[in-house]
Amino acid sequence: MRDNQDERVTAQQRDREVRALLERVAALRQAAGLPDANPGLLFEAALVELELAAASLEETVEVRQRGRGGGERGSGDAERRLLRAVFQHVPAPVVVLEPDGTVRRVNKDAADLLGTAQGYATGKPFPIFLDLGARAALRTHLAAALRNNGVQHARLRVLGVPDELPFTFSRVEIPGETDPVIVAVAGVRPGRTASTGHSAEPQEITDVIRRMELLSTLTRLLFENAVDSEFNEATGLLRCARVLAEDFADWVIIDVERRGALRRHAVAGRLDERHAEAAGLVQDLDPRAGTLPLRVYASDEAQLIPHVDDVDILGTAADGRPVSALLGATSVLSAPISAEGDSLGAITLVRSSAAFQLADLWLMERVAEQLALLMKAERMFQRRTEVAQALQSSLLPSRLGAFPGVESAACYQASARGLDVGGDFYDMFPVADEGFGAVLGDVCGKGEVAAAVTATARHAVRVLSRSQPKPDQVLHTVNEILLAEHDRFVTTILVSLTWRDRVLHASVASAGHPPALVVRADGVVRRLRGGGLALGLFDDAEADVEEIELEPGDTLFLYSDGVLDACVELGDRFGQQRLVDQLARHADAPVDEMVRAVESAVLDFCRHDLRDDISMLALRVVDPDEEGL
Repeated sequence: MRDNQDERVTAQQRDREVRALLERVAALRQAAGLPDANPGLLFEAALVELELAAASLEETVEVRQRGRGGGERGSGDAERRLLRAVFQHVPAPVVVLEPDGTVRRVNKDAADLLGTAQGYATGKPFPIFLDLGARAALRTHLAAALRNNGVQHARLRVLGVPDELPFTFSRVEIPGETDPVIVAVAGVRPGRTASTGHSAEPQEITDVIRRMELLSTLTRLLFENAVDSEFNEATGLLRCARVLAEDFADWVIIDVERRGALRRHAVAGRLDERHAEAAGLVQDLDPRAGTLPLRVYASDEAQLIPHVDDVDILGTAADGRPVSALLGATSVLSAPISAEGDSLGAITLVRSSAAFQLADLWLMERVAEQLALLMKAERMFQRRTEVAQALQSSLLPSRLGAFPGVESAACYQASARGLDVGGDFYDMFPVADEGFGAVLGDVCGKGEVAAAVTATARHAVRVLSRSQPKPDQVLHTVNEILLAEHDRFVTTILVSLTWRDRVLHASVASAGHPPALVVRADGVVRRLRGGGLALGLFDDAEADVEEIELEPGDTLFLYSDGVLDACVELGDRFGQQRLVDQLARHADAPVDEMVRAVESAVLDFCRHDLRDDISMLALRVVDPDEEGL
């Protein structure tokens, strides 16, 4: 009976002590929220309260071991709940560690300090939450605390916290358990209030705004890259990596699939001399089996590792050092570069300070998706460009035909607008009566249909001219062919040239095309009549024919309307007069130099923004005696 009374008195006393303890904790919490709070004083007070709580817990366990009956167990359970509440709400970060440094439990303030959820931290090695340089020191302090049964003090840097914090490590024996635990308490950071449920909100809002701004910046950058005249995949990926390395991560690694294997494409990060070697080693290292980038690429699923505990997660450099150590990796995330079911690579971000969060992973998934769309667009652009160039090349002669007493030069420049095949064409070929012909034309429109009409017109002119010396008759037959097979019209000039008595005779037939120009050796430029109707419009279309004689030094210049229509944004055209001026200025220059000069003048005038294809063909008459005619 006496023992029961003593136990009831002891239980009542513990209840009073616990209530008093909770009141003091509440007072400490209130004091910690004051603007002029003294962090050091509060820190020491919190340590004292923890010691009192630990002593009370020991007494409670001893009473339970001595107790008889369920009533005492119920009292002990109540006390444990109270002490658990004290642990959770004490105004200081508290971490309970196993002897090997594994986290057993953290309170709310400790979870806030570590930048993680309480449940996530449990079971993780405590060193992964610290700066790399602090991890070895932590192990030393833990060993000392266990060995000396005393208290160890150290200043350590937590990831994401700019300043070192004071830590106290105390060994605590728990009755009924074989191994002790270590209680680690961190000093309250200056200017930081205790956990109230509101202090984190402004930082969370700031982080959201920062992520949205970064996504907007990257979207604009990738869009600008897509419309850049030098648009290419390599430039876009490198620009993206550099922006992320400047504003979001310490290192950015981009790996791209090439011929069925993942290859390292870009590494961006710290540019100081100390890290230059690391960047070079990582750049030369393709992802290997088991590494994070390759796993993410193969699974097409993003992965977040807030706190790195596997040093081989990014592979091993050629010198045997882990890449994570070279880059100082403490937190890593990786996202697949994929879109519409196509896996194109992986982007991996590395930090050496604050841990990445789930929101960061979401952001990088969006960025990676945009990178994939950029890459697919660039590759489609490249393929279309190659097809267009191949098709356009097939519509133009690989080299101009040679004819005695005539030097020739030509040029073609595709429009800067779009990827479609243009309709301009030119050619030189033998004709009946031992002469030779030259043609330059322009098909209405662009694309595959225009290319088909171009091929028809060019090859028809070439074949028909072998048996028909009159260019107007050749164009008459071509008109019939176009009316029968196509619905596009063609403007063209066809010239038939023949040497007669050491004089070069030219029969120039025009079908709705800009008139040819004759550039005399003295710089005088004569504009031919031109005229006629375009081919492929009317059954009775007739070409206009003009007969001329060309002397040594004269140049017959054919061109498409794109030369005249080249313009700047304000609408001013290059026009006939500028063309004539350029020809007159280069009348005595070699014929190929004359053509290059006109081409350069047109491109400079329109600032290389051609709205239509341009083509030119120049025929220069040389001294017949030099040619043995």
